[in-house]
Amino acid sequence: MRSTDGGETWATIKDGSEFDSHTVTVMPDNADVIVSTSGKGVFRSSDGGSHFVPASDGMTRRYTAQLVVHPDAPSVLFTAASAGPPATWRGPQGANAEFYRSDDQGQQWSALRKGLPETILPAPRAVTGDPAAAGALLIGMTDGSVYLTRDFGESFRQIITGLPSIFGLSVVHD
Repeated sequence: MRSTDGGETWATIKDGSEFDSHTVTVMPDNADVIVSTSGKGVFRSSDGGSHFVPASDGMTRRYTAQLVVHPDAPSVLFTAASAGPPATWRGPQGANAEFYRSDDQGQQWSALRKGLPETILPAPRAVTGDPAAAGALLIGMTDGSVYLTRDFGESFRQIITGLPSIFGLSVVHD
């Protein structure tokens, strides 16, 4: 939805985007660039949301979580994604997640791997940044773990384990 009159009226903007939008982010340095995540990847608009195009180049997982962008680094976006929707997370493959960074406002994505398990079984469900540090990112997982990077995703470390599992989902291991 978009309002161009301070919220008096609203219009649906979905041309070229996925109906299952998970998050929408307006770039802090250019309000015409809008990036959206969904159950089928990332979509990007360069005309204020009138038209979207798929923007998941470099991603091998498409069930995306929230986007994070910091005003001090407006070209850099972060997200995380699972290989499939929640119904698939209970199997032995888990969510098969990856963490991603884009250095060009969502046009191309790179997987982030240093400090992470080779296979990430839980699903990313909460992605947030630190308002005081452009390179800091926290990703909360369905198994109650939290990962942190302070260097724009160059390396991660798990900082929390053992929180209650989100949605009661747990990975079934053989």
